[in-house]
Amino acid sequence: MKRILFALAGILALSGVEAQVASNFNGLSVITGNLYPTENNKGIRIQNEMIQLRELDTSSIYDILYDCKNTGTQYGVVNVTQPIHLYFNEFRPGYRPEMLDQMSKMFIDLFQVADPNMDIRDQLKDNFGQRLFVRRYVSSDNLKTLGIYADLFKGSTRLNYNKVWIEFKWIDDDPYNLEKNTETLSMEIRMSTDIQFAPNEQFNLLSFMKLPTTLCGIKQKQYYSPYQLGFENKWAGVIDKLYLQHDIFNATPIIPSGIRYQTMYSGERDQVLVLNNVDVQNDQGIAFFAIRENLQPCGNTRLVEEKSIIPAPVTNVTASSWDKAPVRLDNRNYVVTYETSLTDTLQAYQTGNPTDLDLFSKGLQRKMYSSYLLNDYQTGNCKGEKPGIEMKEGGHPIFAFDISNFSQEDSAFRNKKNLALQTCWCEGAQGNGKGEYIEFTLTQPSNAVSIFNGNQRSNETFDGHTMADVIRFHSPDGLIEDKKYSIIDLSIKNLYPVYMPAGTYRIYLDDVSSKGTPTTCLSSILFDFVLEDDWYQKGVKMLEGAYKTNK
Repeated sequence: MKRILFALAGILALSGVEAQVASNFNGLSVITGNLYPTENNKGIRIQNEMIQLRELDTSSIYDILYDCKNTGTQYGVVNVTQPIHLYFNEFRPGYRPEMLDQMSKMFIDLFQVADPNMDIRDQLKDNFGQRLFVRRYVSSDNLKTLGIYADLFKGSTRLNYNKVWIEFKWIDDDPYNLEKNTETLSMEIRMSTDIQFAPNEQFNLLSFMKLPTTLCGIKQKQYYSPYQLGFENKWAGVIDKLYLQHDIFNATPIIPSGIRYQTMYSGERDQVLVLNNVDVQNDQGIAFFAIRENLQPCGNTRLVEEKSIIPAPVTNVTASSWDKAPVRLDNRNYVVTYETSLTDTLQAYQTGNPTDLDLFSKGLQRKMYSSYLLNDYQTGNCKGEKPGIEMKEGGHPIFAFDISNFSQEDSAFRNKKNLALQTCWCEGAQGNGKGEYIEFTLTQPSNAVSIFNGNQRSNETFDGHTMADVIRFHSPDGLIEDKKYSIIDLSIKNLYPVYMPAGTYRIYLDDVSSKGTPTTCLSSILFDFVLEDDWYQKGVKMLEGAYKTNK
């Protein structure tokens, strides 16, 4: 997945028609959601649920774990449905989804057209004739040819969907929008199977899904994947805890604005939003979105979208001293990323032939990461038509804790420096920095700490400055005993198996090398955060075990 950004030159001058052509819209909107009981819920309750977004790009990959409880005293069977809904509203050759052409082989009477080299909307409508809808029964293998995968397990036992039907119909939810052709082809998929249960049985359902993603945007690539929680047929009771897990740089979750939640972390960069006491209503849902290739006019320079945040569990960052001189990194593009977004309107699909996702113009509230206001100290801007990142107080201690979206596997970052390693805490005391310390508070425990030594802004800077030789972990509140370690003077990760419960800590520079400019820095401090929640830990192990077994 590439994130190379192109300058706006030429795009802004396009006419409305040409701008339409320049859109990233893939002509397809997709929404899935929770399993729901087809008829009576038989007293089955979802106590906890985890929705893990494993990927958000041209496809969305979900791992979903339901913690279920039979609240009754009878044996029984409940029929459940997995919903998937697709909407098509682009039918021009070269712009319509490939899926429409693939369906011409599966549903010959509906999707074969006389002339595929033109807008096929009217041809498809003619195929429907006077029918209000058309329903077909298919198999799970048929769906796989369309790029849609769905597997369901009760514990370790696979549950085969015994009935899969698709309903096609034409809809128009926005008939008065004269600027767009808002008539849309709806494709509703329902996959059904039976689940047997025993009296008072507590059991887990695991669902693994892969489906296409809505892609929009003209000045930026916008990926959108909505997920519906509530349906007309409901499970019993409320969901005690709903866990939404995702990579912080891969997606931003959207949740209802009035719901209570906690921001937690797992590992170095997986965010887990924990929503409490979710009383699911009809059509209520969550979603994930990502904005990539965020174009900003700055000359003709091709830019890489770079993001950086302080993980939410790291707070109250300070140090005994730091270098307060400003620093500029040239030819870089810093883009703000967000912790979460809030809305009470879950948009299922796009209307007309859009260039941007309508959701972003309808009151979406975005919330930035609140652990420390990194954006107050680091901004992207243009000077003399040259992009760059300005760092206020370039040696500020917060720069030891920022992590970035840099990925060695992503070709967009080839020959680029890691932004998180190019920012660092640099002590500002007289001398070489021996005895100085950086202080911080963790709101979650951590299993281990990784540290990159020195100032890694460039090879010359790294080699020309003093570096830490010995560091010491200290808790002012006595949460851990002091732990002293050597740290190597190479630009590689130093891993320390130090368990730190939530609390305040200091890392001291107990000994410092004698060579180089006497300013000692730590480029990056990373934590292996632990979400100490019994159900969550069991759920993660269960999902990972099932994922590896069925990969």
